[in-house]
Amino acid sequence: MDEATLHLPNGKSFKIVAENLSDANAYVQSVELEWPSPLSRSFCVMKRVAQGASCRFVMSHNGQGDLVDGEAGEPLLDDGQK
Repeated sequence: MDEATLHLPNGKSFKIVAENLSDANAYVQSVELEWPSPLSRSFCVMKRVAQGASCRFVMSHNGQGDLVDGEAGEPLLDDGQK
């Protein structure tokens, strides 16, 4: 499966697409949310998902991608706190 749509309780939808997905391309190279700016870390907050959007995973054959976590590699809460 290279795409799925989550139908949220608030009536909105969150679509997930995996571009270039195959047995050979098992690594995430980059992730893009349907927002003005690209996702710059390996996670997103539920607040964005609940608003309805789409998320595109670009898959690759190697594990070298553009994703960078916070200073300690920990997700940040909605307010920017760890």
